[in-house]
Amino acid sequence: MDLKSILPKKNEEEEHLWSLVIEPEWVSAGIWKFTNKKVQIVSVSPPSHWSSDEELVTACDTSCSAVVTSISEEIDPPAKTVFGVMSSWVDGGEIKAEYLSKI
Repeated sequence: MDLKSILPKKNEEEEHLWSLVIEPEWVSAGIWKFTNKKVQIVSVSPPSHWSSDEELVTACDTSCSAVVTSISEEIDPPAKTVFGVMSSWVDGGEIKAEYLSKI
């Protein structure tokens, strides 16, 4: 008899993550929720325009702030981030150091 089949299943813990999508001239942030191997988008910011390194930082901050203000106070801001960046920013599956320092 398989005892695991009759024992109550342990609920997986809920985890929230930032998403930050950086495209040429636009950046957008979001918060995703992972529960029981499922992903749900909790909130997404409107895109913010950028054209220089300084503006990229400001655009990321604006996008992240917009997301935080739109979520429930019961949700703590996430500690981990998933980045979506341009393919030219990536080498061998990793963000190149010259771009990583910008974000």
